Amino acid sequence: MPTQKLTTQEIEEIIASTSQDGKEINNWKFGIELEYGGYNNRLDYDSAQADEIIETIKTDGSVSGDGTEYNLKPILFENLKTNKKIIKALESFCYRAANKRCTVSPSAGMHIHFSWDKEFNTPMGAKLGRILFDSSDEIFTTTFNQFLKESRGYPCLLLNNPVESFNWKEPNETYKKWFIEKAKLLYEAFQFIYSVSNRDGTEHYGLGTGYTRGYSHHKTLELRCWRTSYDFREIVARVFVARFFLQYILRLGLYTENELYDEIENMETIWEMLNKAENTKLKSMYEYLAYNCRNKHKMGLPLHMLMAKLGTMQTSYPAEIKRRSDIYNKALTKNTSAKKAKETFETIISFNNERNGEEDESRI
Repeated sequence: MPTQKLTTQEIEEIIASTSQDGKEINNWKFGIELEYGGYNNRLDYDSAQADEIIETIKTDGSVSGDGTEYNLKPILFENLKTNKKIIKALESFCYRAANKRCTVSPSAGMHIHFSWDKEFNTPMGAKLGRILFDSSDEIFTTTFNQFLKESRGYPCLLLNNPVESFNWKEPNETYKKWFIEKAKLLYEAFQFIYSVSNRDGTEHYGLGTGYTRGYSHHKTLELRCWRTSYDFREIVARVFVARFFLQYILRLGLYTENELYDEIENMETIWEMLNKAENTKLKSMYEYLAYNCRNKHKMGLPLHMLMAKLGTMQTSYPAEIKRRSDIYNKALTKNTSAKKAKETFETIISFNNERNGEEDESRI
């Protein structure tokens, strides 16, 4: 008996994260692994006592130095949006890591595990895990050549070639229009996420199909394209941007599996979706990642192309984000001129943590 096909509405319900009133649905949650280079860089941690945000500390031989890996406790998106205590705990962790000789080494990555329901331990979870891996495999192997008129070997793993630069095949009986359009949409989606990865392209972790791992063991979808960080805003922004990317990839895969070919042919690019009015806050998060001082613009789109995709008209805006994020990162570490300057500013007027019921942002 043939399996009944899903409708577009049913697919949206499967991958949805928020309801019309903005409330979180489907119990999306995530867990973060943060690796750091450096020596003698373990924070004080007693596994017998409940740490506010650290679940475990491990050693990873692939990371330079002591190979320290911090596994943070799983967090519901609803709590990330509304629980200030969790944000404070993450900010505190990042500050402690920055002052414990933890380095943002090229060998150290940040991995995010996503799940909902029972850790994806469902038939649908297995299907979504396969879709994510197959989508990655489709772009990052030589099968990518089947979409092009000429053989180009592996597509550039740096993903810095705009989709328009490829000589795509014309649709025919073998290569239907939806088949070619799907490849273009997938390529831009992976380019979208790699464009904010803070990497220079020489690192070995998370490239190609190694970008997605862990489903069979962890029962989660694991994304691992980023260099590590101790900027808590950057970490929060990555989590939301990554979920947006996941939803896009899974939607495209479910459309394919359910033979919704017209929908694929008419599907908006991930950039077009990001630029919609309802995604204003998410776009701000992406801009923070794109124009951050640590984003090297060596993987994914270069700066001027990113600006075009995001509709950024003034070069002063990315420059100001780079400047302010650089000040923040430098001021994280004790006994530096940037930290001393920040403390000098704070001695002029002392603010309480709460003013008129709103969080004080003077520490930015």
